[in-house]
Amino acid sequence: DGKPTLVYWNIVGLALPIRLALVYAGVDFVDVRIEIGDPAGDNFNKAYPPSKKGKLSKIMPFPNLPYYLDGDVAIAQTNTILRFVARKYGIASAKEHQTDYMCDYITEVESTLARLMYVEGVDALVAWYKKVAPRMLETFARLLQESGTHFLAGAAPAIDDFKLYTVLFKMMA
Repeated sequence: DGKPTLVYWNIVGLALPIRLALVYAGVDFVDVRIEIGDPAGDNFNKAYPPSKKGKLSKIMPFPNLPYYLDGDVAIAQTNTILRFVARKYGIASAKEHQTDYMCDYITEVESTLARLMYVEGVDALVAWYKKVAPRMLETFARLLQESGTHFLAGAAPAIDDFKLYTVLFKMMA
């Protein structure tokens, strides 16, 4: 139907900030949510346009979830998709360098949380919450207050704000 398509597992995970950015920008998009399974299976490729015949890897050198299809554009990686959406739909921050920095920092926080939850275990996660989380949250609070706008890098929400919301949501879950 020609609508942009976002494909990800049927979880919050890495796609929530993309969904938030698309909704904020007023984009009419297809939100494909895949049930957990093997990414090599047909389920992973279910949003790939059948008219193109072939696997997703033929149009995207490193297919991964989430991925985003928009016309001739086929991209993966959360921050790459966010930056594309921000530029295309005019929701990029005036302070793009700061937005990039914040997005990448928040990605590191998400990776740390995932490693702690799924590899190191609850004791390591609790220790992180007690030792690291308070300083990080204080820093974000200060940045938001200093901005004078309640957003990290400008007068309106930008992709770093959507990423921050997502990591805070995950931390509260």
